[in-house]
Amino acid sequence: MSRYALRSFTLQVADPGPLTECGSSDAATQALRAMYADLDADQEHFSILALNNKTRAVGFKSIFTGTATASLVHPREVFRAAIMLGAVSIILAHNHPSGDPEPSDEDVQITKRMVEAGRLLGIPVADHIILGSPRAFSFKGEGVLTC
Repeated sequence: MSRYALRSFTLQVADPGPLTECGSSDAATQALRAMYADLDADQEHFSILALNNKTRAVGFKSIFTGTATASLVHPREVFRAAIMLGAVSIILAHNHPSGDPEPSDEDVQITKRMVEAGRLLGIPVADHIILGSPRAFSFKGEGVLTC
């Protein structure tokens, strides 16, 4: 008879505050800036903002912390957190420590990969926002991502 140890999963999330309306890219960017204020600005952080069916934030989870120029992102961790948060849809977010929010080729590829994974799981990606200083880039706002 073999024994199996189950690994526990603890989901540590930041409270997004009172149900924040995130239906527009500007509103989501404003909410994300407040949440990113507590994170180290010299490193890249990839996070999700979990939304309910009324596009209100119900949770925020920082998934990966990288270096000054990169972070490793995999759909498995992103959507595990989204499911645990009960997300109907998600907004992807990360910062660029350089301050320039223009997406890299890698950012575009990651976005495409996450959108496809979200379609398969029934948790659509509503936007991907890159926070820079002082500007931000919204894939939805720029027409790169259509929901």
